[in-house]
Amino acid sequence: ASDNDSNDLFSEEAVNGGIRSAADPDPDFDAVKTFRAFKTVVDSSVIDRKLVPDHQLWRYYKLCGARKAFLHRRLPKHINPTLATGVIAETASIAKGIRSYPTTSSSSFEDLAAWKKTLESFELLGMDVSFMRKRVDELLFLLDASPSDDHPSEGYEEAMKLERARATEKVRALESKMASLKDALKEMDMEMEEIAGEKRGHADAMLQLAAAPW
Repeated sequence: ASDNDSNDLFSEEAVNGGIRSAADPDPDFDAVKTFRAFKTVVDSSVIDRKLVPDHQLWRYYKLCGARKAFLHRRLPKHINPTLATGVIAETASIAKGIRSYPTTSSSSFEDLAAWKKTLESFELLGMDVSFMRKRVDELLFLLDASPSDDHPSEGYEEAMKLERARATEKVRALESKMASLKDALKEMDMEMEEIAGEKRGHADAMLQLAAAPW
């Protein structure tokens, strides 16, 4: 595409009406209060919102909001507008994939590896996506550390379950013995109380007899 064709990818919106202008090269994201006010500005020009699907632009807006920064703010000047638009849209798609990865059965190790390579290339372009790439690295680490279906730990897990069941039975047997011992102790306490009562009665009788009048 010619330079003119590339420039057509940017809206003709006045610089003063955009989020960024030549006089304001790196604005504070806090200035963006609504999605309507969110504009992706590259090299002092605003990318036409129609070039990025609404759902992807919304996701990218939320992503920037979470980081409180325009993730594309360090893209090189004079970058091809089509490339800039594609990078932003793909960043939004990868963010969705990462967030839904644990609950999406269709995702795989290959997806994570592909996302990592893509994010690394975006970082080289200047996109602020290192936090996303680190999240992918963490997911890859956990995936590598998790046992596979044919992992030998499966047999170990079964053995542990069996051992736990045996230990539970032993505990129940001990509890039963303890209950029996408690009952025996109660009976012994009652017998000792009876003996003590008899002794007290015998002692009282002896005292009465000894103190009785002649």
